[in-house]
Amino acid sequence: GPYWRWGYLLPCGLPLAQVLGRAVFTGLLVLYWLWALLVYRLPRRFDRRLLWVFAILLTAFALGIPAALDPLRGIREWLKFASEASVWLFAYAAIERVPGGLERLVRTLGLAAIAMLGVLYGKLFWQLQSADFSPTRMLQEDGLAFLTPFALYTLLSTGGRAGRWGAALCLGAAGYYILLAQGRAALVGLAAAVFVFAWLAEGWRARTALAVTVVLFAAAVMTQGDVLLRGAASQSTLSGATDQLSAGRTVIWRQALASPPRHLFVGVGLGNTALYERILTVDRGPERGPIVVKHLHNFVLDCWYETGLIGVGAMFLWLGVFFARGALRWRVAAPRGRAAAGTLLAGSFAIIAAGLFSFSYLSKPFAVYLPLFLGALAARGQVR
Repeated sequence: GPYWRWGYLLPCGLPLAQVLGRAVFTGLLVLYWLWALLVYRLPRRFDRRLLWVFAILLTAFALGIPAALDPLRGIREWLKFASEASVWLFAYAAIERVPGGLERLVRTLGLAAIAMLGVLYGKLFWQLQSADFSPTRMLQEDGLAFLTPFALYTLLSTGGRAGRWGAALCLGAAGYYILLAQGRAALVGLAAAVFVFAWLAEGWRARTALAVTVVLFAAAVMTQGDVLLRGAASQSTLSGATDQLSAGRTVIWRQALASPPRHLFVGVGLGNTALYERILTVDRGPERGPIVVKHLHNFVLDCWYETGLIGVGAMFLWLGVFFARGALRWRVAAPRGRAAAGTLLAGSFAIIAAGLFSFSYLSKPFAVYLPLFLGALAARGQVR
């Protein structure tokens, strides 16, 4: 049917849809979810242990909702996460059923990443005309960190000098946009993506891949050092320097650790951290005044605070099992399948790296794209 010919590739358009607007993203995701649900059936070789791990994760996330300050908010966030993260089941089924589905999924994600980069620069030229242009507020750099490996895979798979020059241009354009947006978390994620892609997808030695990544990262920091470091060197104490460098993230981390959730094992409930303003308030000094952020800007701490020790343990179990399965599939795959699997691993590690300094475990990168990548990796379809 049409779903198995091209419909399973609809999630590849989600990054571009996210840039175009929230309504476009939600509409495409709902269309994909409903269509996949109509044709879905468990593959014959489905590993039910993966389903049990996912069920444990959802159960652990729900435990703190009854005692939350706002249980309805917790229920809404739980339903949203459960529906978004379930895309891994659809990706798993597609890769099991469609011949060459893994390579096609990764290549289509690469085309979408290239298109998204073009749209971002098109919007940038329009945004530059605005008198109140603010790169940190208006630019959308988060997706570039974990989608650039897919663009590199697609360009390099074309072969020849044109493919290599195109990949270099794409990497430079993504890095420049992230630097312009002053996205330090995205820059860390991009560095992780480049390292894992060069190592696992392109077959470089780990030391060579790490050395090249460090050089590129150092060059990026040197070109925008004043902006990225934000005067951290001028601080007299180590804590002051880290607070300045992290834009106050370390302040809210310390505040959260100093005032842990009342229910240590189940947390305060999904989405309920936003109700604890005393933890989320960053004092920026007498001149700029305090600011209240929306979450803890670290997916581990966010998960711990909202779902407790049980929830964060279930999350690490889920990540550990799926990453282990992905690494196994990479090892036993044929060369083309290994390159595609390495690209998915690069995107996954980029989300993890950036999520340590930026988005929550309930965000789109963590709740949609990471399960999508891990679900495709867990399937046996790339083995030849």
